[in-house]
Amino acid sequence: MWHARPDISSEVRSVTLPGAGTSPSATPDEPGYEIRIQYGGTVSTIYAHRGESLLDAAERYGMRLPRTCRQGWCTTCAARIEEGSAEHSTARRFYPVDEAAGFALLCSARPLSPMSVVAGQHADFREHRIRNGLPVPRA
Repeated sequence: MWHARPDISSEVRSVTLPGAGTSPSATPDEPGYEIRIQYGGTVSTIYAHRGESLLDAAERYGMRLPRTCRQGWCTTCAARIEEGSAEHSTARRFYPVDEAAGFALLCSARPLSPMSVVAGQHADFREHRIRNGLPVPRA
């Protein structure tokens, strides 16, 4: 069960976008997952196909989330994973310590399970990178 962290927002509104929870184009060979994305005081529920980035899935539903390079390099799309897991094999710069700290880059994160994420975490991700002596992009 997904729960909003109290330090993020006490006034979160839930939105289920049209088509969420079902995949109009999925086949049994192409399973996917329900994804909850909290951003800007709203929790939106969408569906992501296996192998599809969380950012691509969100944009398919009309969501506008922070992004710049779309390569897992700039960290503009940094998010915190509250529940579930993703893989980042296509990210240009994502480290095991980033994953262990619960971060994801939405442009390269591909879901491995149903997920709940909090988008808009670039500043926290930047601080995490500084603390761990890792590269900190300027985006």
